[in-house]
Amino acid sequence: MPNNNVSAMDRGGLYELIASLYLQLPTIENVEQVSNALTNAKDIFHDIDFSKLIVEVKQRKEKLTKEPDYIEELEQEYYDHFLVPIANSYIPPYESFIRGAIKLAPGEGRKNKGGWKYNRSTVLLDYNVNLAYDSVGFQPQNMNIIKELKHQNKMDHLGFELAFMAFLCNMESQELFNEEQESDSESNIKNSVKWYNLQTQFLKEHLLSFINTYYKISIEKSKPFYRSLSELLNNYIDWDLKNR
Repeated sequence: MPNNNVSAMDRGGLYELIASLYLQLPTIENVEQVSNALTNAKDIFHDIDFSKLIVEVKQRKEKLTKEPDYIEELEQEYYDHFLVPIANSYIPPYESFIRGAIKLAPGEGRKNKGGWKYNRSTVLLDYNVNLAYDSVGFQPQNMNIIKELKHQNKMDHLGFELAFMAFLCNMESQELFNEEQESDSESNIKNSVKWYNLQTQFLKEHLLSFINTYYKISIEKSKPFYRSLSELLNNYIDWDLKNR
């Protein structure tokens, strides 16, 4: 079990918050919500630096207060990062594309400018991720996500994997609550450990295997908000694994 004082509910909450930024279009309302949520998370996760992302969110929030139409620019930025392959800032948000991606030297790649060559052997990895979801009844298409993801077949989307971690953390938290309520808590203890171990397994087998590469690509291609987001995510996954 965790060797820190952060609860399963709080760990799940941060995974859910980060997942939402990969799965939902920015709105005036959720920019405000994200600002408050990050401030709260900073007070819980003392060893993680939230400062860069908080600055970016505050800048978005302040500009939206003065210019509500700015939300259209934020929506386009989201599309360019996650849905428009021809955009300069596009990074395919899928484990199977990023895992095994190769850094190209100048003189190679698109227009001989270098860049990254993404992995194209995606079927088996996506299948394994889907098996993990199915084993516990996790259905990402039923979440609050952009319509473009509702009917697509690839399950190894970064946002889905983060939402899955949130799901596992929340199930652990629920079992821990049941343990406190039941006098004969042996089975509940085992269940809470099961959910905790599933988190560790998924982190090691999937997120850990590509998130650092995703962050390196993001440093080169992402605009400041999404670059800061990927840095926070990279640091959070590193923190979560070290504290297990």
